[in-house]
Amino acid sequence: MLPDHVQAFIDAEIAANRTDFGDLRAVVLNGTLKPSPTPSHTDGLIEVSSRVLRGVGARFDTFRVVDHTIPPGVYPGPRRPPRPRQRDHQLGSRQSHAPQSGVPMNATTVVGSSQGRG
Repeated sequence: MLPDHVQAFIDAEIAANRTDFGDLRAVVLNGTLKPSPTPSHTDGLIEVSSRVLRGVGARFDTFRVVDHTIPPGVYPGPRRPPRPRQRDHQLGSRQSHAPQSGVPMNATTVVGSSQGRG
């Protein structure tokens, strides 16, 4: 639940909007470490964005990354699954197996695209 003054600000911004965002679709990747249905603070941040986007007519989807198996990197084509990673098990060896996407896993990322525009 949003504080009243935040909700009033959002409502005023939506009412002042004169642009049609009906063709906009937004996808938010919730990078919380808490699996569903456990509430997280990131949900609260996403709630603000979702109210604004829905208020101006945009479609909006949210995915909790922790609830899905998402392999790191890019692999060629939907028919060839990613190869298993080779891990170095030598003593004293430390390798990071974090995704190399450049996006911090605790960040809220909004990606939008308009239909028919690329």
